[in-house]
Amino acid sequence: MSRIDLSKWIESDGGPLILMEKSLSNLWGGHSLTGRVLRITDYDRACQIEDYLGLLDVGDSKALVLNDEPLSTAYWKINSENVIFVRWVYAKEESDISDFLTQAPPIDSWIDTGIKIVFSTEDLVLFDSAYRTNEVEDVLFFQLSKGEYTAKNLLFKPNNEVSLILHSLSAL
Repeated sequence: MSRIDLSKWIESDGGPLILMEKSLSNLWGGHSLTGRVLRITDYDRACQIEDYLGLLDVGDSKALVLNDEPLSTAYWKINSENVIFVRWVYAKEESDISDFLTQAPPIDSWIDTGIKIVFSTEDLVLFDSAYRTNEVEDVLFFQLSKGEYTAKNLLFKPNNEVSLILHSLSAL
């Protein structure tokens, strides 16, 4: 079996993760009410997403919320226009996950979420939505080409010992 190299794994303290342009991360307030007219935090807004993925306004742009359970998450960068977020539901060890990723069905057969997001910069960041990026150590920085991306999901269970939730972002 071929082995896939994944990024480091990050976790949240119980809530969703959020992906946005790095330049927007200073606008994200996490669970802080500082400067808020309404008594709803950015973290509260992220927690209102009911699907696996959802979009939120951050400044004049959008951020992508990775919802569901607080699962360990890594990314697999296919190329500059395709990335897969790997969410660890269960597996004995990390090597089990990377070994089975090559067996996932082609992305064009995954469930289309209908979500489209535009990145106006290449520098992206994924982190726990409860915090500001400067308040948390579990942060993933990476790059994708500027442009519009579409999101797809796959619940991937290659056997009874490995279960993953996969999210792809692919350039249009």
